[in-house]
Amino acid sequence: MIAVAEQFPKIDAQEYLEWEAKQETRHEDVNGEIMAMSGATLPHKQIILNLYRYLYPHLQVKGYRSYLY
Repeated sequence: MIAVAEQFPKIDAQEYLEWEAKQETRHEDVNGEIMAMSGATLPHKQIILNLYRYLYPHLQVKGYRSYLY
């Protein structure tokens, strides 16, 4: 099976934000062109986790909260 990229019309930032809030999957706006975002890969997840583990103790000492989503 061959995947076919969805074609989206160019829209301004406000229209994009309103449209994106209603979508089940996430997209990104690149210079007015809407592109579907792929899921994170394991290396991406590892980078985020390493960054979070490094920053967490520094933020906690200063009373800040950090969230991983």
